[in-house]
Amino acid sequence: MNMQIYAHESKAMTEGSELPVAEHNLWVAILLQAMEDWQTGTLRRRKDAERFFFHCERDFAAVCRGAGLDPGAVLGKLQGMKESNHRSLEIAWQYVA
Repeated sequence: MNMQIYAHESKAMTEGSELPVAEHNLWVAILLQAMEDWQTGTLRRRKDAERFFFHCERDFAAVCRGAGLDPGAVLGKLQGMKESNHRSLEIAWQYVA
């Protein structure tokens, strides 16, 4: 299943777009850094990123929109990743115990 995460007509940043390319790239970089922190950061960075993704709705939505992405679709993908990770950890603990 391939879910569309781009906001309605914002797939590519062109001269007629709402945001300058540099600003768009900044929002993308912020989102990517938060995703990297969530996946591989220190415990504090992982917790901060998780709080940003799942508990700071207004800020998260603003960053997604700035990156040209649909906040609801991105959140859905992140929730799927979170659930998948929890299942993987449960399976791993079965072998440790």
